[in-house]
Amino acid sequence: MQLGVEIMSRLPWGNAIGKNKANCSDCGDKFKYVAPVGSFAPNGFGLKDMHGNVWEWVADWHGAYPDQSASNPKGASKGTGRVLRGGSWSYAPRNVRSAFRNADTPDDRNNAAGFRVAQGQ
Repeated sequence: MQLGVEIMSRLPWGNAIGKNKANCSDCGDKFKYVAPVGSFAPNGFGLKDMHGNVWEWVADWHGAYPDQSASNPKGASKGTGRVLRGGSWSYAPRNVRSAFRNADTPDDRNNAAGFRVAQGQ
């Protein structure tokens, strides 16, 4: 470990998914596909189902992030695919985290993508 570098967990409870923490392939949960909302414990912010279950659409267009370090970087200003975050029930445990991104066209519909209603401040 380099001095001055803070090592953060990949997930709110540590670096491993563990049994019954999220809905993903080979996570040891009881769901074959999508789990009902609220099936897993909330994270430190009180939010449930932030990892796995279904991808969550976000407003960003998919594109490269800036080369320099940034906190909450904005996505591309235009593009053909919107960002999806968090993985889904069909993804491996290593990919069910909020920092993991995927992209799809906004008109795609499937049982592995959804959205979260959020209120701005």
